[in-house]
Amino acid sequence: RVLFRSHAGKCLAFDLPTSCGFHILRAVETCAKAYVHAVTGALPGIKQRNWGEYILQLKNAGAHEDVTDLLRILKAKRNPLMHPYDNLDVDEAISLLCLCQAGMDTIAEDLRRRSLEVKFKESLKALPTL
Repeated sequence: RVLFRSHAGKCLAFDLPTSCGFHILRAVETCAKAYVHAVTGALPGIKQRNWGEYILQLKNAGAHEDVTDLLRILKAKRNPLMHPYDNLDVDEAISLLCLCQAGMDTIAEDLRRRSLEVKFKESLKALPTL
């Protein structure tokens, strides 16, 4: 989790803006998956593990609209970049990095509002085995 953010920063420092976008979006995806697991107790089945499903499950679980709105925006930016149909320049990478940071901050704020910080940390630890 911190590793993805660290890699994103290194990629930006070494003028690899598309790689920066890839890594920071992976960090957000990890946060979203852990949030889904924290609020529902499970992740969707392997074939349903995608951002659209995470957003739907979060919405159904009562996540704040700011969280689901930001994740929808990031999903639209993520898909062309991850599959790789898109490349980023440095300015786009910095903008995406800032937007992803806002997304993770919004998730953290919603976790605090719902008193789910402990469950979230437990979910993060469990993610590699889920």
